[in-house]
Amino acid sequence: MSTTIYHWINWGLMLLSYVASLSLSGVITGKIIKAIISPDSRLLFNQFHLRQHQSEDNPGNRIRILCWVLATSDKRVNALAAKKTWGKRCDKFVIVSDVADSDLGTVQVKSRLQNGKEVLWLKTRESFKYLFDIHLQDFDWFLKADVDTYIIVENLRYVLTLYDPDFPIALGERANVDGNSNYSFLSGGSGYALSRAALKIFGEVAYPDTNPCQARAIANEDVMMGHCMTKSGIMLGDTRDELERHRFYHNKPEDYIEGKWRKWFPSVMKYRYDKASSHKIKLWMNVKFTRSGKWGINSLSETTVSFHTLKNATSLYLLENLIYEVKVSSCD
Repeated sequence: MSTTIYHWINWGLMLLSYVASLSLSGVITGKIIKAIISPDSRLLFNQFHLRQHQSEDNPGNRIRILCWVLATSDKRVNALAAKKTWGKRCDKFVIVSDVADSDLGTVQVKSRLQNGKEVLWLKTRESFKYLFDIHLQDFDWFLKADVDTYIIVENLRYVLTLYDPDFPIALGERANVDGNSNYSFLSGGSGYALSRAALKIFGEVAYPDTNPCQARAIANEDVMMGHCMTKSGIMLGDTRDELERHRFYHNKPEDYIEGKWRKWFPSVMKYRYDKASSHKIKLWMNVKFTRSGKWGINSLSETTVSFHTLKNATSLYLLENLIYEVKVSSCD
């Protein structure tokens, strides 16, 4: 069987599986949750979902998630905040750094690589190869995030239970280049998770391939990782909820509530990618939100998984407190 025919069959099977999981699990489950919860009782992060994921018989508690962040020595405070807050809810939390730090428990991967955004893809590439070599059989999902990202792990587990870890898929906030869905990637800042099967393909097929997954200095690790995965037969999933609201957010919450992100987002993303090529980036979120006017408090999904570009470590501790420590008291 030729390679071309094999890839067409592989993509066809992945598409059928993805559609089935989205329609049967995601939409139906979402509608049930929507029917149970009164709109008047919604908070920014709905405590109902968090409490449900803490129950012992919840399937989300049975999946094993390894979370990892890439931290340079000057981001130690942020990395520590991530470890002390959302990182403690992952089954394993790994900090990949350019220097050894016994207090943080860092893992040095290709430490000869210098610091700087221009080597992010190289470090990401080596980090996933490390996870493939050491932890492939130990976990079901492998989440990559930044040190200025906050992850609501219970909601991450909820999203991941809708998919089979033995199916080659990566999940996050999907974007495409030039409006072309055939050239897609997952926003690196908001975090993305690879299934065990996807990591296996990355380690065995993608990493050794010097064409789509070539080792070269480039800042846009998410674009490179997306190109590498899609060319290797890994599907990039769409994690929007039943109201087509995103769950992984590449910016901080107030920017979506106030609508600030809409105003300057296209030019920033265009500049960010044009440094490496002539392509223009257009995120699905920007297209969808601009068209439908979904800005404000109701634009945020009740099963939000992540926020990015948080100002400092204090911002991570603040979200931690608001989500898990603040209790809503009743005057009845």
